[in-house]
Amino acid sequence: GRGTMADVDHESTQLEPTQAEDFDDDDDEEGGEKEQEEEEKKPEVWCRLIPNDGSEFRTLDVSEAKGGGEGDERLNECVLGRSAKCDVVLANPRISNRHALLYCERASSGEPCEGRLEAFIEDTSANGTWVNKTVRLRKNQRRQLHSGDEISLVNPAGTGRKAVPQAEVDANSFVVKLLIHDASRSHSHSHSDGGGERGRSVLQML
Repeated sequence: GRGTMADVDHESTQLEPTQAEDFDDDDDEEGGEKEQEEEEKKPEVWCRLIPNDGSEFRTLDVSEAKGGGEGDERLNECVLGRSAKCDVVLANPRISNRHALLYCERASSGEPCEGRLEAFIEDTSANGTWVNKTVRLRKNQRRQLHSGDEISLVNPAGTGRKAVPQAEVDANSFVVKLLIHDASRSHSHSHSDGGGERGRSVLQML
């Protein structure tokens, strides 16, 4: 009788870990599916704005062209300003409700980088927007941006009564980190891809 009890106990101890192992595998599969779904829902990012004051950076998501009118080539539009309706909201009285606009355009035909996505900033305020502390954009003026450029929505070089405290300048100034990468050259060598895919931007996390 003792030998039989020992055999039963041995079988019981062998079954328990096997059942637990199968249960764990099911959890891993479900967890993997959830992670994959979350990754698919995560929007693509074409630009990061890194504040000079060390606070959390802002991300600008890829979006469809707005306006839709003929000749409207602007992509990924992002409005910076004081209004709660802006994509990037900056609560500073020196900043206009719709202060500046960031967007992308494709380089014109005939240019060396034809088809490549280029980034621009355009001032839409009466107060001005500064690029790299020295170039002031007035209303409706725009300038092409490159990774590493610094944009300021308050005057970073004011003196006397126009001087802005440095902490305020830093909180409203950003280093631009572009994550767009030209895909047109890779597509230009192949005519087998679908027309809808050609010329689409590829996002490269740097």
